[in-house]
Amino acid sequence: MTILTIRRNDSESNISVTQPANKFGVFGIKPRFLQNCNNALVACFWLTIARTLSSALTAGVVGSTLPHVEKRFGFTSRQSAIFIAIFDFASIPSLILVSVLGAQCHKPKVIGFGMLLLSASCIVAVLPHFFTSSYVPKVEKNENDSHILCGESEYQGCRVVEKKLISSTHWALGCLIMARILCAFGNTPLNTLAYNYMHDVARKEHFNIAVAVLNMAMMIGTAVGYLAGAATLELPHTWPAKADFSKSNPNYVGAWWLSYIVIALATLITFIPISAFPRDLPGAEGIRRNRKTEAHKGQEDDETAIFVHWRDMGAHAKRLIKNFPFLALAMYYSVNYSTTNGFADFAPKLVQVGFGLSASKAALAAGTTLVLAAPFGTILATFISTKFKFSCKNLLTWVCIISFTATTFAPILLAPCQGPALRHTDYNCLTNFCRCSDNEIQAVCGSDGYTYESACHAGCLSANSTTDFHNCQCLINSTQSAKAGVCPHPGCGWRLPVFLGLVFIFCALLFAEQTLATTATVRIVGASQRPMAIALKWTGIRLISPIFGPFSMGIIFDSACQLWSKKCGARRSCEMYDTHDLSMKMMILQLFIHVISTVLAAVAIGCYRKPSNNSIRNDELEKMADQQTEKRSNPDNDD
Repeated sequence: MTILTIRRNDSESNISVTQPANKFGVFGIKPRFLQNCNNALVACFWLTIARTLSSALTAGVVGSTLPHVEKRFGFTSRQSAIFIAIFDFASIPSLILVSVLGAQCHKPKVIGFGMLLLSASCIVAVLPHFFTSSYVPKVEKNENDSHILCGESEYQGCRVVEKKLISSTHWALGCLIMARILCAFGNTPLNTLAYNYMHDVARKEHFNIAVAVLNMAMMIGTAVGYLAGAATLELPHTWPAKADFSKSNPNYVGAWWLSYIVIALATLITFIPISAFPRDLPGAEGIRRNRKTEAHKGQEDDETAIFVHWRDMGAHAKRLIKNFPFLALAMYYSVNYSTTNGFADFAPKLVQVGFGLSASKAALAAGTTLVLAAPFGTILATFISTKFKFSCKNLLTWVCIISFTATTFAPILLAPCQGPALRHTDYNCLTNFCRCSDNEIQAVCGSDGYTYESACHAGCLSANSTTDFHNCQCLINSTQSAKAGVCPHPGCGWRLPVFLGLVFIFCALLFAEQTLATTATVRIVGASQRPMAIALKWTGIRLISPIFGPFSMGIIFDSACQLWSKKCGARRSCEMYDTHDLSMKMMILQLFIHVISTVLAAVAIGCYRKPSNNSIRNDELEKMADQQTEKRSNPDNDD
């Protein structure tokens, strides 16, 4: 193994000589003026940028553009949950690699390679926009087909269109799944090696700040992704060409793909400075020598042991299995992260459905709330833990307290109000005026204020455009007209600002407890076990959080659907939801998640034991730290 730093300790001096391997540079170019960037502060800055872009891609952009992607390709919420959750499952193989190689690899270069994979995933994600069939919100009839609104919608052209729709959906879903797999392999080094690298090269008090900044970057990145998605949705999906529908048209689809292109370019640029950092920063070894261990009793380790051979992984795995506080904390994180994972993808859709906002406005509202809550909760937790110099036991205690407090905020999910009403047409009306097929469902809003399954189900006999229908015989008033799309949401008045205010507090608590939990996870294990510990923690997150996060929320959304759109018998996206049913199920899910999280945090507190002050290893580390401190404070004693 290459020796990175040569240290010469004697009675007269304590000199650290930096070798070329410790220099900042890329592609063999390491000029002297760039060495000013070769420190922990600049490393943390670029890792923060990378973390922000990664979160913007993995959660924010996906969540904000999800309703338009569903409409464009006809996904159900369960299909959406598949390509969202595949990210978590695909992360497991990469986490295994990180757990085996994380302690001996060149961490900055691995993180930089991950940025290249993130850029590639963006390109794959937008392929369906350019290579699938054109967007067909409504089936067009051939010249030989009779053009009737009220009657059977079975015609010869439908068979061809049905095959195209199904093929387009499967192709798009396949590309998005592949993009999420690439994204998972690119994101894993940031979730694991970034924290481990900062712990190796930064002082203890600075590492607490680094954890807060990286966690805050994750949530701010999610918010940035929301805002970027909201901005691009204002442009039509045909951009820069002319829009095929106006924004008020229910068939309008925004430029969901444009935000992916922007992030692809940004991640490609970030690859260069991150890859330029050396394996170990100058002076980092001295910092590690002066560090005291806080690992669970029996798990103490040499804090300078940052490079571990892969043959020792089995022994380290056995020690981690015996570290019950770590196991409990890892399980806590896996369950608790379900809220972050699920809401990051479905929060804009929940706001859109529950309060009647457009997709872009819902993404803007959710993004703004996260932008404010993320730094507030993270900075508050970091300030308190640093100000009062929390020990590992204190960190675990506050994680449990905050988790319990967050549980009391679950009822805020009942705030959304009931949306427009769906009216099933009287059978006698349909028999007298129309013979409607359930293979063609495209909602219309009647002048009576009710939503109907289609213009045919409303008994409409004529139309002067694809969106305006007249002589609708099955409406309950005399106007007898209808417009394409679900009726406008009646609005919730004061409920929306109150809901967003309470969500702000809830998210701030969530970010605070996750910041403290991350710091405790790193401290509670020995130095040589940290790469494997962080990788195992994220493995648990990727296995468990999709079940309580995207999968559960996707099933909840689909189960609350009142009206599915259909084209030629193929079920597409949901047109209307039962808001009350949706809110109740979401509240129950969040109560379950946070009760389990609180119990697991309490178990971690009960199992944790401070390292023994009488252990030989701990005495040696403390003695070494005292000697180094004395030499630094009295450099001229031997002169």
